Amino acid sequence: MDCCLATVVLKRSSRGTKFFAHRIAGPCTSADESEEHRHLKLMAVEIARSSGWQAATEVAGTTPTGEPWRADVLAVKGNAQVAIEIQWSGQTNAETLRRQEQYRLSGIRGLWLLRQPGFPIVHDLPAACIGGSLADGFQALIPAHERMLARHRRLPESWRQALPMDAFLRAAFERRLGFLTPLEAVGENATIVVETAIADCWNERCREKTQIITSIEIATDQGAFDFSLPDLTDHPHLLAEILQRLPSSFDRKVIQKRYSHTQRRSYVSNGCARCNRLFGEFMLAHDPSETDQIATFPVRLDSRWLALLSSHPDIEISQPAWWVRA
Repeated sequence: MDCCLATVVLKRSSRGTKFFAHRIAGPCTSADESEEHRHLKLMAVEIARSSGWQAATEVAGTTPTGEPWRADVLAVKGNAQVAIEIQWSGQTNAETLRRQEQYRLSGIRGLWLLRQPGFPIVHDLPAACIGGSLADGFQALIPAHERMLARHRRLPESWRQALPMDAFLRAAFERRLGFLTPLEAVGENATIVVETAIADCWNERCREKTQIITSIEIATDQGAFDFSLPDLTDHPHLLAEILQRLPSSFDRKVIQKRYSHTQRRSYVSNGCARCNRLFGEFMLAHDPSETDQIATFPVRLDSRWLALLSSHPDIEISQPAWWVRA
């Protein structure tokens, strides 16, 4: 054994994973690895090799100052070296950063899979939280930045991304894992989806049925973000582009900038096709009508669309974190 002078025996776990163990228990204090730990190491090795890297488990080395380290998995491709660390048991953030610094001094990029959340979200620590189980399959959970979490208290375990562990590892070995802001990660292209519904005018003397726009979705590489017509008040060029893409059967006159006495402001809104009464945001949120996709079209995310995206409450512009690009 690398940890002591004990001889070894080859074993096979209940799920078929082969591993070495001490033949006879002795004074060695090294803890046995869990089956989950062994399974994730094997997965990392297999995916690294299938991605064109050389990979091995339990590779030992030393820093230039002589400090020893041992990587769960070390993958090598040309001059690039990546150490994959699977931390199933608890470990302090200080210890994680200390071990990461050892790899940095040795010219190795460390990638961490940690069972416990709460690790630092920084450029120098590529990391994901381990979700799932052996029975159901493992996931890589990429956390949001603390400032973004504070804005989503309804989801304490909020994740920027959740994807199968094998997909995450493959993305890392294919250099698609990056430390980016959400706007940097959404990609260059998006799809706009416009939904409408039939609503009754709230004016008792009118009660005209009008086709109204209920939502405008921007579907990007990193998720879909919903906007309403009022969100487009300060983006008239985008509104004009969206209205131009709607079928000729849609009455564009119902989309105007109107004054709301309730909100004491003017904003782009739906209105009744007959009496021009404003359909307020409250009415849209509680309208029972079924919605239909009236238009779907691609756009390039230029500065105008990015300005709209930056206003979405689910996007924290200034706080980068780890993302997997599509």
